[in-house]
Amino acid sequence: MHEDSLNRFGIPRRVAQDDEMDGWFEVDDEVVDHAEAAYQRWQRDTKHPEPGVVPRVINTKPHGDAPRPRDRPARGSLADHTLGDQPDTSRLVEGALGD
Repeated sequence: MHEDSLNRFGIPRRVAQDDEMDGWFEVDDEVVDHAEAAYQRWQRDTKHPEPGVVPRVINTKPHGDAPRPRDRPARGSLADHTLGDQPDTSRLVEGALGD
């Protein structure tokens, strides 16, 4: 019941839908969900996936301090958080095609 009382941002619906709250919410875009970003890049770049493909996000970072992939910007400005024309080198669907 508690989860049903919250909107998708975790704000109680009674607060989020209160007319007195109009204008009192802002978007904070400082936190980046990198797994979601990888999935969104895959969706953008894969217009027609094979039938039955179940995309899943996997962590491909090697143990230790591996360098950041060159095609991904370091976290910084808001422009870095957009889905630009950078190639996606993630192995997002590894294992989803039946290996």
